[in-house]
Amino acid sequence: MIAGYRFHADECQVITPVSSSTPSELKQLLGQVEHWGDWVEWRVDALDLVRNLCDTIADDKAALATADAQLHACSCTLPLPAELQHQLREMEQLFLGLKLPVLATVRTSREGGLSTLCDIHYLALIEYLCTLEPVCAVDVEFTREVGGQARELVRESSRQVVGSQHFFDLSTADELSPRAIVALLQLLQRDADVAKLALACADEQRCAQIIAAGQEYAAQAAKAAAVKTDAEALATPAAPAANSTVSPVAPAKAPAFILIAMGEAGARSRLEAEQIGCCATFAALEVQGQVQGSAPGQVGLTETLKALGRKA
Repeated sequence: MIAGYRFHADECQVITPVSSSTPSELKQLLGQVEHWGDWVEWRVDALDLVRNLCDTIADDKAALATADAQLHACSCTLPLPAELQHQLREMEQLFLGLKLPVLATVRTSREGGLSTLCDIHYLALIEYLCTLEPVCAVDVEFTREVGGQARELVRESSRQVVGSQHFFDLSTADELSPRAIVALLQLLQRDADVAKLALACADEQRCAQIIAAGQEYAAQAAKAAAVKTDAEALATPAAPAANSTVSPVAPAKAPAFILIAMGEAGARSRLEAEQIGCCATFAALEVQGQVQGSAPGQVGLTETLKALGRKA
């Protein structure tokens, strides 16, 4: 793993998503991109071999039965097909050439992604991605039944867990009040290093509500961190002398989170991520003057950096 790269609450970093179906397609894309953000999101679900993974592994009935037993024993060790492993290692080397940290994302169809993976295959892929050097964080779909197991696989590898939940259905997303949005972020944050919540958004008024909910969550989190620091300081004995070995209490860290209002009407939430208190925002790559977004309403890198007061 590339050392020193972490998401944290006191800095809004820019993530540029990359989707390629094969290593050769990725190599071609990387050669056309002039500017990058701080992180690369590798959309692993875009790989052809990942999208076909269910069919590939399901052909081996014995392996599938064994893996199912291991899954329920909380120890998934199902190997990925050799060809897929080879492609992932090829792409690992390509990403290493960028010298940027990678957020690995396996977005399944239930969360708006391209792959339809069962729990067994999902865990096997998460486990393998945690062995790749440029991968510093892994997205985990907390709504999955095996979300907890995936989270532990990532943590055991010392990568950051980005616990994500997406509401693509507009009617369902609109039912969430600002208070409910704050509560969802708190729930995701409990088991993740970074909480990520994305909500479909139909108009600017709803976008403003989502932004306000994010700011409220950030304020509550900062206040809770301050209270925790004060409590720990009170519980720490005062240093008896100037040369005491008692260490001062380090300030408690506010939790890192990402909140997105999806769709064209929600673009403001991406551009104002720093004001909201988010630790990161996603910005689309620009290839030969064309914005290549991976999600509805995603803004180009140049515009995003400008909003953050930075240059490409």
